[in-house]
Amino acid sequence: MKKILLFIAATFLIIGMCKSQAPGAFNYQAIARDKQGNALINQEISFRVNLLADNLQGNILYSEDHSVRTDQLGMINLQIGSGKPLVGNFSNIDWGSHKVFMEIRMDETGGNNFKKMGASQLLSVPYALYAESTGNASDPGGGKWKKNGNVLYYNNGFVGIGTENPATELEVVGTITTDNGNSDNWDQAYSWGDHTTQGYLTNEIDPKVSISDLNYLSKWNGTTLEKSSVYDNGSVGIGTENPDPSAKLDITSSSKGLLLPRLTSLEREAIQTPAAGLMIYNIEDSTIQIYNGNVWSNASLGSCAPAQPGEISGNGNPEPNSTGEVYSIDSVPYATYYHWTVPPNATLVSGQGTKSITINWVENGGYITVVAKNSCGTSPEQLKGVSITIQLPTMIDPRDGQEYNIITVGDQTWMAENLNFNSPESMCYTNPYSGETFCDEYGRLYKWDDAFNVCPNGWHLPSENEFRILANNLGGTSVAGGKLKEIGLTHWVPPNTGASDSVHFTAIAGGWYDPRDNGCSMLKWRSAYWTTDDGSSGYNEPHGIAIILDWESEEMGINPELTGMGMSVRCIKNE
Repeated sequence: MKKILLFIAATFLIIGMCKSQAPGAFNYQAIARDKQGNALINQEISFRVNLLADNLQGNILYSEDHSVRTDQLGMINLQIGSGKPLVGNFSNIDWGSHKVFMEIRMDETGGNNFKKMGASQLLSVPYALYAESTGNASDPGGGKWKKNGNVLYYNNGFVGIGTENPATELEVVGTITTDNGNSDNWDQAYSWGDHTTQGYLTNEIDPKVSISDLNYLSKWNGTTLEKSSVYDNGSVGIGTENPDPSAKLDITSSSKGLLLPRLTSLEREAIQTPAAGLMIYNIEDSTIQIYNGNVWSNASLGSCAPAQPGEISGNGNPEPNSTGEVYSIDSVPYATYYHWTVPPNATLVSGQGTKSITINWVENGGYITVVAKNSCGTSPEQLKGVSITIQLPTMIDPRDGQEYNIITVGDQTWMAENLNFNSPESMCYTNPYSGETFCDEYGRLYKWDDAFNVCPNGWHLPSENEFRILANNLGGTSVAGGKLKEIGLTHWVPPNTGASDSVHFTAIAGGWYDPRDNGCSMLKWRSAYWTTDDGSSGYNEPHGIAIILDWESEEMGINPELTGMGMSVRCIKNE
């Protein structure tokens, strides 16, 4: 069957965006949906809006939170720029210096567990905000200039007077004069410094109030210059005249400590190109954090634990009973040991503790995992799914000539593939966005009444009890789902919990059709199989019993579902 990857996630449908005049906002309308595609109706939802600089991984220019309630259609209306600000100032965004990307995050429960919904570039709006404070520098009043009364400001770049190529924030070519004459005369230029303000600093000898010791950064006390507590003789000392020569900064005190900048996580992430070794105090986590040149980590025991290993290389589809298969990862910085685990029926021959191992396989695959370790702690695990293709018995459906793998578990014989017989009421899973169909890869979907009549002669739709017998042979319903699911992520989204395909049932997530949404959903997220049992008790509408396998569980679920839903069929052989 043809293999195609597709992920279904919670979706926003952008209805439109409207211009606004600074320092205002711009409108964002959307329909909020859950990951099954259902509109979230009359529900309190939280949103986090991040405006990013230059690309989808860019620095955060501005961030804000919104708490809104959807209407009867699931519609929400946000005014971007008028939410609860977290990072930056909306009115101070320099729209002209960046390509601006808007990232939307949502918590459908109304809390703070935000998940990324999507991001896109702002192509034309809200650049009216930029046009108000800037624009073409040749236009009267344009450029980066701003007025405050009779004072004129330039808020970006260098200013040149008498030169077209200033090298500093202010470069003057020519003579500068004060009220009383040429600035070459120190006494006349002295009035530039606001010596009337207490705390004015200078490291020059002022001719009007001599300070001879240039190792001190002098301080104006409102009347005269005096020695400050800052001493510089190649190493800077605060509170000491003898800073340790091994330190560029030596702070000495018997009554006060060092106070680091106090930031939230969002404010920390907004720091542009942080230097390795940069330190902050995270007020949300109550920890000192250090940037190591790659990631931020806590300055505590375990903070120097290795990063997650990269992708595991090696044969993902070996032959049954193959030996000497090698799997490896690249070195992880600061790791001193690598711990590997292999599936129960595989043998780790050599390499435990190193970045390369050798495995002997049998007939079943599974997941290889590896973590990196050192004295600080253990990294997150990396995993690789390995599938072993074995030659299974087959049967041919005489109605259309299609061939299906079959397996025997205990006294039962099952089809090991989803049925793909084209009955009048069956349907293919259809991507609601592209219109692409997936019958050849995932089989067809059948409504409950139709499912009774689609199995070939000698085979039948299984009952709930027949599925329970299968589960009991695999250790019970709490773990049977994992043992029935196909290994790997070809037909499942991560993490495909517990998947081992131990009896080669090879359940793949074919999704379902839901008449309430008039569309298909859950492809790669859920396997759903009809049984013959009626599940209508306690419901106003007819229900049938369905077997459910999910991407994040190893359980085999047994649930009543609407008979009008389209689900997969696995036929079982008549006794």
